[in-house]
Amino acid sequence: MLSVALGKSPALLDDPLEQGTGVAFVLVYADRAGTLAGWSGPDRLAALPGRPEWFPTANPGDRFEHLGDQRGCTGIVLTEGQTAELALHRALTAAGGIRPELR
Repeated sequence: MLSVALGKSPALLDDPLEQGTGVAFVLVYADRAGTLAGWSGPDRLAALPGRPEWFPTANPGDRFEHLGDQRGCTGIVLTEGQTAELALHRALTAAGGIRPELR
């Protein structure tokens, strides 16, 4: 901030950026009230790009009644990509194929 105030370019803007790996996650929510029986779709993740991983945040037998907030989350899909944007696209694609099975 001092450099900008003095009319100079901050050194940080000129530093070379190191390449890294972008990561992203998408939450998978219950689409209706009911008791979680399991999920369909996590078995297909290995065939998708971005090394998607599935992290369930609920257990079969859990009851879902509150769908409008975080209490409706059943799991998380985590992916990676060359950029965060690509990782997010991959996470959305992977999460779109996972369905909580409710009874």
